[in-house]
Amino acid sequence: MKIIPRALPGGQRRRLPWSDTARGLRVPLLSDGDLHEGYIEVPKRLVRAPEHSNAALEFNRLVGERLQSWIDWKAKKGWEIVGVPKVSGPCDPPVERTGMEPQTEDKWYWVKARFRRVIPQFVLLDDFLEIRDQAIRYGVDLNAPKPASTPLPESVDEITDSDPPHDPLKFAEERRQRLGLKRKDLLIGKVDEPLSLPGGAPDEERRN
Repeated sequence: MKIIPRALPGGQRRRLPWSDTARGLRVPLLSDGDLHEGYIEVPKRLVRAPEHSNAALEFNRLVGERLQSWIDWKAKKGWEIVGVPKVSGPCDPPVERTGMEPQTEDKWYWVKARFRRVIPQFVLLDDFLEIRDQAIRYGVDLNAPKPASTPLPESVDEITDSDPPHDPLKFAEERRQRLGLKRKDLLIGKVDEPLSLPGGAPDEERRN
């Protein structure tokens, strides 16, 4: 007898916490929302337009249409917006080198909004526990908000270090003490001499 699985109504897909291949238990990754960032190009003639003017109305309509287009595009990728997006600007577009003039007549307005997955992603339970153990070990908060971008420090022409010079011998001795090792047990003689194990007897005598 052949069993035909019954399809779910409305084109829905069955999602189970078990993997079909590895047969490993999976857990959902739940979040209150991740911060996503984008930008909107606005012509310079619309930047800082007087209130209630035609340029201001055109600016508001342009930003609103671009925001809705971004939200619709994220929805196709499985994300839904949480809260109200924030728009800041205007800013000059990035250039290849410092001091160069932008090659466009537009200004950028940065948009930040929180999105969360419509259907949660799943991860193997063993992988999740390993990531959690590493976060506890290194003091990382997995529930902290994720930044949309990583700020880079300013570049400097010369890197100076005010710390005292590093003594490798002292550092090695401190490490041996932490591990409970003795320096004499790690020393070997000349290449043509038989290797001596801790205790003083050569390796050949111990095998005999």
